[in-house]
Amino acid sequence: HECEWDFVVCDADADASNEVERLELERKELSGMVPSEFSLLRQLAYITMDSNRLTGQIPLELWTMTKLELLQLAGNNEFTGTFPNE
Repeated sequence: HECEWDFVVCDADADASNEVERLELERKELSGMVPSEFSLLRQLAYITMDSNRLTGQIPLELWTMTKLELLQLAGNNEFTGTFPNE
């Protein structure tokens, strides 16, 4: 189960369905684009992907995630496109 992976933090509430709340992917030597599929994780609140080699546009789907509080992408300077104002 993904909640056992080192870089994933799931909801610890006993009443919850053990859904992914955090993806801690900083300094993992990742390359390529940020996956739009992250938006399918309904309880995802924190995505940290600092200091990787990410490129391309930030998927528009991420901006519609109602639980997302933090999208941290520092150290990835190959992004294209624009960021929404809010």
